[in-house]
Amino acid sequence: MATHDGVEVGNGGFGGRPGANRRLTIGYAVHEEHRGRGYATELLELLTAWALARQEVAVVRATIRPDAAASLRVAAKAGFTPDGETVEDAEHGELLVFLRT
Repeated sequence: MATHDGVEVGNGGFGGRPGANRRLTIGYAVHEEHRGRGYATELLELLTAWALARQEVAVVRATIRPDAAASLRVAAKAGFTPDGETVEDAEHGELLVFLRT
């Protein structure tokens, strides 16, 4: 993701393709010097809208560390809700699962 003048502020994407469950996992990050300006929310909303506009996607899933307060706020602003599930990730530890349909 870049600003109108071409400065890269972050990135985002999907972890693979949707399976038979029509679920797609999303990831996003904003470079530290650009945080707190709404870029993460905008990026998450744009990617989610793009994914949900496809017939093969019914649910977008985000996994977030419980201590990542900013990411938790971004997910809530973008309409994601916790599903009560947690997953264990070798690199990041326990992650909370959020969904948007």
